[in-house]
Amino acid sequence: MLELLKSKKWLIIVFVLFGGYLPITVADETVESLQERLSRIPVETANRIPVLAELVKACWRKCAGDAKTYGEEALQLLKNYPNTSHETLLLMYLPRIYMRDGQHDYAKSLIEQGLIAATEHGDPRKLASIQFNQAVLFSDLKKFILAENAYRRLYKTYAEINHANGMASALNNLGRIYRRMHNYAEALEKYQEALEIYRVGEVVHNYANTLANVGEIYMIKQDYNMARQSTQAALDAIAPDQYPGIYINIMRKMANIYVATEQYADALELLLGSLNYSQNYKIRTADPATYATLVRISLLRKEYQQAEQYYKLAQESADVQSTADFYPELRYVGAEYYLAIGEVDKASQLLEYVEKEIKDGDISDTNLRSLKKLIEATSYQGLWQRSTELLMLYNQKLEELAERDRNSRLEQYEIIYKASEKERQIALLEKENHVQSIAVLHERSARHQVVFISVLVSITLFVAIYVGIQRRKVLKIQTELMKVEAEKKRRLFSDISHELRTPLSVLKLQIEGLEYELVDDPKQTYKLLQNKVASINHLISDISHLAQADAGDLELSFEPVYLLQFFQQWYDECQSFPEEKGLRFNVKLDLSDEDKCIMDPERITQVLNNLLLNSCRYTDAPGEVEFKIRVRRGQLQWLIRDSAPGLKEEQLELIFERLYRADKSRSRKSGGSGLGLTICKSFVEAHGGSILARSSDLGGLEIEVNIPISGVK
Repeated sequence: MLELLKSKKWLIIVFVLFGGYLPITVADETVESLQERLSRIPVETANRIPVLAELVKACWRKCAGDAKTYGEEALQLLKNYPNTSHETLLLMYLPRIYMRDGQHDYAKSLIEQGLIAATEHGDPRKLASIQFNQAVLFSDLKKFILAENAYRRLYKTYAEINHANGMASALNNLGRIYRRMHNYAEALEKYQEALEIYRVGEVVHNYANTLANVGEIYMIKQDYNMARQSTQAALDAIAPDQYPGIYINIMRKMANIYVATEQYADALELLLGSLNYSQNYKIRTADPATYATLVRISLLRKEYQQAEQYYKLAQESADVQSTADFYPELRYVGAEYYLAIGEVDKASQLLEYVEKEIKDGDISDTNLRSLKKLIEATSYQGLWQRSTELLMLYNQKLEELAERDRNSRLEQYEIIYKASEKERQIALLEKENHVQSIAVLHERSARHQVVFISVLVSITLFVAIYVGIQRRKVLKIQTELMKVEAEKKRRLFSDISHELRTPLSVLKLQIEGLEYELVDDPKQTYKLLQNKVASINHLISDISHLAQADAGDLELSFEPVYLLQFFQQWYDECQSFPEEKGLRFNVKLDLSDEDKCIMDPERITQVLNNLLLNSCRYTDAPGEVEFKIRVRRGQLQWLIRDSAPGLKEEQLELIFERLYRADKSRSRKSGGSGLGLTICKSFVEAHGGSILARSSDLGGLEIEVNIPISGVK
């Protein structure tokens, strides 16, 4: 009995028997030993709280369901037996489970409760852990302004206890937040501060991670040289056998840089190497994304069979890893593959799901990107009404997203303002008498309301005046534009009338000559009449094409076309024409047998003929016409250039306008109407492409045409 009294074990027996509270500390134990300990403590007693808190800490990762049960029991007991130490420990880990399960509102309330308990308890390390949870929650909810504010408070807490690694971690996460807010200068500044702390402390893995983050910023800014240097430094900083997961992730980032700079062989080598590492170290979570990148590289290299194999591996890997979050990306990659090989129906089927998700309110960046790809697929199918409906949905949701973002920012600033105002009021109440402080607050509140109303009225008046001024400016601009358009139409009708009047006058004279037998050679006259009628028909056809293009009624018949065969056939048919004009015709077809493009072959042939005819008309003999074609970055590109004479800079900007002629006398003689290049521009733009003119190295004119090989975008 004496030994029992000396050991003070009797206190435990008494308190347990009578259900009292005895503060105890539980050392780190296994889940099984903690469960066994808990089974020996009576229910509804305070001594269960610390054991329950330790069980939550031990279980929140691997047995989250049990951890929730333990946590909720502990929360109920804390209502009857308050203890800020145990409550703080519990709320360091319990919110993380609900955050992971997407129960953000409940997690938020637990975090706020934990912040109060940790502040009262006075342990800054535990407070920092809960502040970190809050910052992560705001980041997950894409409330980046609140997340930035939370990470700044976390940095301040770590600075107060001189916790260097904690400070560096907060700075690194601040860099990530600034990156997501597109504030890249601030992001780089925070990453640099974090790097210095990690370097001094020799925290190798965090140092490498932060270097890779710096590389991503330069990647976004398209400074690929700096991106490569930073990412390579990250790879050199760590050994794969020590931190395989980090090393694999950085390898994938370096591969993305190589893809952006079209160094596909280097990217392929890195990605295949990362797959070997992931297999050796049994870290397969990143495999689906890696295979998806390999699909894209294969498509860029036009290795469609290899792309199909990687796509199947990506599907299998996603199923094995159960990475549900990756499935939208997998569908997107699949759509890219099927569009590349011309199986448009399969691409549409893969992306059909996204329309319902977006209509149900899931306006994520991933879904919007998939919707855009679905619009592209329906365009290839020629489903113009469906494509238009989806495009309207896309624009509508973009506006909703922008509005939601604006409201979210206002809400976040309001929360920060209220929090800071609340802290200020608490500090004031601590210094002054409670009743006097309340009176002062009421007075100030009334004053603020008056000031707020005054400011609001002033802003409203300012906005009204500003809107009125802007409307007047817009009306003035619209009036000027209408005048310009009216003048253009007047000139257009005048030019068309002139174009028709001249050949009709010639026809009239020739017919009168035949009627009164004034011509010496009737057969030659009939031939001349036929040429003039053909010229008028050609002019009317050109005008009709342009009218259809203006009205949006231009009909195109898209189909997959093998490019090498198509351009070789065109060359065979037209190669003699430049030679008849005394011109050398040089053609370079930089194409493979597998290159193909979704286009209207008849319209593209018309563009080619018009461009060649234009070069032959305006090039002095003996001269040269050069034609080059290739596929580059998903674009079909061709250049047609000729020798002297050239054009002035101001003329280059006008040659695609209707009825414009750089040399009117030559156009008259050769039968040109001034509409050929305008029609070329309309047909190219109808294919989603672009056409531009510049001075040629040969001394004449150079026309460059680019159209997407996978169809209209």
